[in-house]
Formats: sequence, C-alpha cells, structure tokens
Amino acid sequence: MAGVFEVLLFGDETGDFCEPLDKLCERRRGVLFLHFIERLHWTLRDEIHKQPRHVQNQIPPFTDIPDLVKRYTESSSRNPILESTLTCIYQLANVIRYDFCLIY
Repeated sequence: MAGVFEVLLFGDETGDFCEPLDKLCERRRGVLFLHFIERLHWTLRDEIHKQPRHVQNQIPPFTDIPDLVKRYTESSSRNPILESTLTCIYQLANVIRYDFCLIY
C-alpha cells in the first residue's frame, strides 16, 4: 500500500518554516504540544538573556512563540540566529504533532 510520507531532515534550513509553524501554533491542540510551546518560550527567553548584548539586540521582543514567528516573518532582514532556531522549533513541533496524532 502506497502512502504519503513526510521526511524531516533536522538541520535542513532550505524549507519554509514560518507559515507551517504559525499554523501549528495557531491550532494549539494537544496538551503535549501546548506544554512544548510554553516551555520553549521560557527556555528561549532564558537563553536570549544569557547572550551578549549585541546578540540580544538582534532578537525582537516577543510575548510567545507565535509572536516571535510573526515578528520574524514581518522583518525585512533575515537573522541567521532566529532562522536556525525557528527551523528547529518547527521540526520538533512537527514531530510532536505527528506523534500526538498517532497516539490519540
């Protein structure tokens, strides 16, 4: 039986992650996914505060992960720090969403 498979190559930054990540965060389904996004928000904030000031200045202020995605999308410049971070977040969130759909 032929099926459709989605392959995620962690570290691959060639795909578009903004729109799919925004949609994943918009749905906010599942306790595991919500917990992941909430914990990620606080972990990311902590990590940003540990960085030197010139790195902190490259990251826009944000209230949560969907807000960070929105601000990144609306930005005219591409920030490699945010691009890598948001790509990884999308890939992990997609795996969590996929696993959650299979279990429940």
